[in-house]
Formats: sequence, structure tokens, C-alpha cells
Amino acid sequence: MNDQKIKELRVKIGEKSRQLNIFKRSRLSLSSRLDNASRASAQGIELGDNEFYFRCSLDFRGRIYYKSSHMNPQMADDIKVMLTLADPKPLGEKGWEWLLWGVAEAADVKGSFSERVEWAKDNLLDIIQATIDPINSELFSEQVMGGGSPALFLQRANEVRQAGLSGDIYSYRTPITIAMDATCSGLQLLSAVARDREGGEMVNLTPSSSKQDVYQAVCDLVMEKYTDPSNAFHKHMMDNRDVFKRRFTKKAVMTLPYSATVRSAGDYIRDELHGNMEKGNPPFPLPLDHADRVALYDALTPHKEKVKDVQKIEDDTLYRVLSNQLAKDVHAACYARLPAAMNLLAFFKSTPKHLATHAYWNTPDGLRVKQVYGKKESMFIQYVSDGIDYETGEIAETRVKIQRRYAYMDPSHKDPMKSSNGMPPNWVHSLDGTLVRRVVGAADFPVVCIHDSFAAHPSDCGDLYRILREQFVRLVEDKPLESLVEGLNEQIGTEVFNASSLIMDTWDPKEALQSEFLFC
Repeated sequence: MNDQKIKELRVKIGEKSRQLNIFKRSRLSLSSRLDNASRASAQGIELGDNEFYFRCSLDFRGRIYYKSSHMNPQMADDIKVMLTLADPKPLGEKGWEWLLWGVAEAADVKGSFSERVEWAKDNLLDIIQATIDPINSELFSEQVMGGGSPALFLQRANEVRQAGLSGDIYSYRTPITIAMDATCSGLQLLSAVARDREGGEMVNLTPSSSKQDVYQAVCDLVMEKYTDPSNAFHKHMMDNRDVFKRRFTKKAVMTLPYSATVRSAGDYIRDELHGNMEKGNPPFPLPLDHADRVALYDALTPHKEKVKDVQKIEDDTLYRVLSNQLAKDVHAACYARLPAAMNLLAFFKSTPKHLATHAYWNTPDGLRVKQVYGKKESMFIQYVSDGIDYETGEIAETRVKIQRRYAYMDPSHKDPMKSSNGMPPNWVHSLDGTLVRRVVGAADFPVVCIHDSFAAHPSDCGDLYRILREQFVRLVEDKPLESLVEGLNEQIGTEVFNASSLIMDTWDPKEALQSEFLFC
């Protein structure tokens, strides 16, 4: 077998292994969700309408996690809807509008607060009909199932129906909550602490008449690059301009603050190229003609041996080389759209190499965070065991030598790679943990938190809307980036880092107070 055949065989084996791993992951994911749902249902039946509390814990970064493993607000929507506030409250006029807003949000209706409320009012009969017969409801089967959250929609729509049946919608007492989420939280926080207007506009830090979509913005910028019809790759992307949408770039962009690399971005994009028919996402089109497939492969691998003599190029092979190139283009587009955030990520990754010990810093509300990533060490233990006859329970004459390997982390020796990769997500998570603690502390009503998502009773959502913006501005005005840089320089013993080189200072944090889509 020649070298070329060996290379082709390795590629095929690699792709088949990848497909098998994806299949295994999907099976495990499905079985895990079904198992959790059944356990949550059993727990819900056992608890009934009894009042109970969730125990929570903070990790080393100050992030809140619920201790219950079978049922908690951090789980999927079909489990979250089983949880309501113990004390129902009247909706009131504002609460009624927030409930309508929540119905529209769960139905994947885009627009401002007033536009979503108006949509719900215009479609009130269809919304109520969907709670009675969702299977035959066009609104539910097409719009909600097409991109919304069916479980949340039905929960909220049912409350709309019950409020109407009560005879007085403003006095109707409901126990459910309505949630508001940050816009791409990690990149939003990085752009905010760097006070970068250009990136801030992409993640809704500035007032706007419509919600900005950073995933679509990156997608559009990537597509603008493909203009040469003589290049087979460019031509293929130009021919499929209407197909390549934000879903192909979303995960690659969203995971940037969490130490995602070009390689991992390529994996995310490749999964999207393969499609997911269960979610209604067909595979990305590929050329059918063999000559066109060869031309596309050659255009994407200019430094590799050409494959003109190969009889067939597998779809997996084309998706692999296509995703690798798209990942590079997505990263380049992120530097153009989010310059300060990307520079900060590069800075964070470079800091641990200057530190003799593990990195530590204080959050704006005074929590001490210490990032400890020690090197993994291995220890082999040998011992001799008497053999046992399990049928009789008697000790056999033979003695067996057993060797076991134990792995442990040695905190006295820093792991440079893990320290570098851990710095960006850990610092970002310490900031969103600070925001959660401050929002809960400022609210005089129950708030359900899931990292960058905040939920409250509809009648309290107006106050939550205000508190979120006030505490976000307070967090930025505390200058956490300057504090971090100062603390790192103290650890090193000399001024290695300069905060002014990381801060654009082109955005006023108080603009976030007027941004409707900061949390929505």
C-alpha cells in the first residue's frame, strides 16, 4: 500500500471515528435528558404544591450552582416549567404586559418590548387556542416549534388563558417567572470592561431601536470576504450565500471568551455543516459533480497533494477542510467586529507565563479568587493479594501481584497550559458571579438566577429590568480590569502589564442604562 492510500485510509478512519463519537454523544445526551426528566417528574409529584428551597453553592470564582441534580432552574425548559414561586402574586397592569412579552419571547418573536407585547395582543386568540389544542395550532406547530421554546410558551400561554378566565386579568395571581438573558454574556462583559464602543454595539451595550446580533454580524462579515468566482471555495460560498446563516458561526463566536481555539471553532462549525434534522437544520450543500468536488478540495488545501486521481471525495472530508477554513475566517471577523474583546483574550492567555505562582484576583465585591492548576502527577502502587475462589469463598493458594496507577494534581507545580487556558473564562465568570450577587442583593423580591439569566415574577420584571442595568453599570464603573492588572503587577513585583493599552475608552458605561436589549 503506497503513502497516498495510507493517508486516505487514515482520513476515512478518523472521520468514521468522529461520526461514531457524535452518535454516542447524542445517544448519551438523549438518554440522560430522558432519565433526568423522569426523575424530575417523580420528584415533582412527590413535592406537589409544597414549599421548598434549593441549596446553592459558590465555586472558586463565585458562580452560583444549585445542589439538586434532578430538578433545578438550571435544567432544560421542560423541567424548569415544573418550578414556580411558592407565593403567587397578582399580575397588575405591568405584570400583564410582561407576561405577554414572555409569551412572544417563547414564540421566538423578534423585536422591542412594545413590539412583542403588541404581537401577543394581536394573536391572543391563537395563543389561547394553542393551549387547548397545540397539535392542531398553526402558531404552535410552525412558529413555536420552529425556533421557540414549546414548554415555556405553553406555560406562559396557559397563564394568559387562566388570567382571562378569572374575569380580572390584573388581579389574577400567578406563580410563574419571566426571564431576561444577557446578550452573548462573555463578549458583552469583555467589551464593557474595555469600554469599547465598536464591540459594544455588537453586544447591545448602546441604545438601539433593534437588537444587535453579533453572530449574524460575524457571519455577514465572513461572507463579504468571498468575492472571487475563479476560486472554487469562494464560488461555492457565493452560490450558497442564502444558506450560510448565523447558526454556523454562533457557537464558534459564543465560546471565544471560554478559551475556544480555531481548532475547536472548526469542530463546532463542522457539526453544523453536517446538519441536524431533528432541529430542522439540513446539511450544508456540497457539489455533486466529482470535478467540482475536487476543485473545492484543492482550493481549500493549496499546500497539500492534489487528489485528482481519487475516484471519490467523501462528504466528511469536504466538511472537514471547509470547516477548518471557515473557522479561520470567523476568528478574523471577530477581531474586526470585537477588537477590544479579542485583544483582552490574548492578554489573559499571556499572563500566567509571567507569574511564578498561581494567579489570583479580587472581584469588585471583594471575593478572593485563586486559580490553581497544578501539574498532574502519577503514582504507581504495587501490592500482593491472595486469590479468592468466589464459588467457595476460600482463599486460593495462588497470590496475585497487582499494580495500580493513581493520578493526582500537585498544586505546588503550576501547569502553564491549563493556567493560560483557564484565565479568560475564570475571570469572566468571576464578573458574572459578582453581577448575580449584586442583583440579588439589590432586589427586594425573589430572583431566580442562572449565571447570565435572571427571572422574576411578571409584576417584578419592571424593577428587575432597572436593577440589571444599574448593577451592570456599577460593575463596569468599579474598573475590574484596571484592578486585575494592578494586582497581577503586584504578584510579579514589577509593572509588566499596562491597563491603558487594553482599554479603548470610547464608550460611556451609563449608555447601558438606556439599552433595551442589554438583557432581554
